[in-house]
Amino acid sequence: MRFFSKNPIRLKAAALVISGWPFGFPGDPSTGHVPAGDDAAFGRLACPSLTRLNLQQKRSEPLLLRSVEMESSKQWKFTLKSDLFWWSGKPIASDDLATFLRNQICPAATGALGVEVTCPKFEVNEIKDGKGTIPTATVVWQSQPEFGPYVLNDKAFFRRSGSAGIECAGLYRYRSTSAGEVDFLPAQGYPQKRPALQFKAAVEVKQSRKSRLDFTFASGMQKGQTCSKEGLFPAVAGILWNDQTEGILATSPQARKALTQILPRGELLRAGALGLGELVTSFIPRQHLGYNHSLRIRPYSVDDASAALERVGWQRARSDSPRIDRKTGKPVSLRILLLDPDSAGSDLLQKVLGDSLALLGIQTEFVADAANLAHATGAKTSTEASAFDGVLGVFAADWPAVNVIQSGRSNRMLEKFMQSNFYRQSDNQRLAKTYATSLTNASPDFIALQRFHEKLYEAEVFSPIIQLGTCLDRSASAPAKLDFTDPDWLRLLLI
Repeated sequence: MRFFSKNPIRLKAAALVISGWPFGFPGDPSTGHVPAGDDAAFGRLACPSLTRLNLQQKRSEPLLLRSVEMESSKQWKFTLKSDLFWWSGKPIASDDLATFLRNQICPAATGALGVEVTCPKFEVNEIKDGKGTIPTATVVWQSQPEFGPYVLNDKAFFRRSGSAGIECAGLYRYRSTSAGEVDFLPAQGYPQKRPALQFKAAVEVKQSRKSRLDFTFASGMQKGQTCSKEGLFPAVAGILWNDQTEGILATSPQARKALTQILPRGELLRAGALGLGELVTSFIPRQHLGYNHSLRIRPYSVDDASAALERVGWQRARSDSPRIDRKTGKPVSLRILLLDPDSAGSDLLQKVLGDSLALLGIQTEFVADAANLAHATGAKTSTEASAFDGVLGVFAADWPAVNVIQSGRSNRMLEKFMQSNFYRQSDNQRLAKTYATSLTNASPDFIALQRFHEKLYEAEVFSPIIQLGTCLDRSASAPAKLDFTDPDWLRLLLI
């Protein structure tokens, strides 16, 4: 199977502007920044990986590779597809594959399984290129590794180019512009016709329907705007509770479950999110195979929440009096750290949460994260999450793997979650490690992640509010709903 089709195709547009791109932009490749290989745009279109996780097929599979063969537990054979090219148009050879494997296997293992993973010594043997030869390389380990050959699933296949840059093997090469946009231009070597692309972070809805794809979150939609194509975005807004600092009020699972029950999530979904999104029971996205659908949404109930708080010692003399902590004799007051206070919808969310907790006689103080203030003002300051009862933000685990021990990406909610007592418990660590290790093999153990989800639900260390939804508009060719479990979802819209 080829990376491209030689059959003539009819382009959906000669050029496309994609505004409101929801997955973020990596750095420019000319400065050496390497995007995630499983990113739908910067990975799949420009810097694809050798292999990938396909949630629709429930397994990992070759992408740039023709095959991955485990000739033994200590010998892996990688064979590239034919007719692959670097951005410069130069054909990819066996030594390119061998060099990449030598340099990237161990860092990939550390990124997927954490710094504690052991990467045994190995050598890479390549089949020298010749007429009719398909680029092939074999990895021979001195001892059996604890991970499998799909450890490179999310690692872009690239090589160094120029003094500080990189080049990849995708159908497009990209470059950042001075305006903060990203231009995708067809790469050399591939004969397939492709439209030129321009990605913009800001949402624009003023141009022709034929030349645009516009993504909008509900909080950014204009009054009266409707959504014709919906997508369940793999990110969950919620509160990550502090379960580790002595003296913090929300260290009890019973208290955290009660606080979740008072969150008017259904109203927020219908009003604040305009019906875009879903109610969920954890930060694991609902459409992921590791989401445990047997766990029920905690129902909204002021009476049940109040009774539960009485049982944990947060007492209230009258329905209009403040709630008192029996241990200290002081009013219950929760301090919530805001990771992204300037995001659209943040003010509404703070008001709704504050009013809801006030129904239970609980005072709430929302504090903007000093890291955001420092970025905006240049001040040298910091805000320690340990001084707060909870952190309000968006939990976006790496997609599509949702590997909760992924150490190679920056996600602030995940970083804070990995510091929790819940995460550090041996049973939870074991489940997370089991799932992460299984991702490096052809058939991931999604049951392990479902069990981790169940543990998370029991402890309620994270109170999910809603899984975010996104709207795709101005695209007659798009399906009624976007399915982010299809690794080619964006490519199918464009080519």
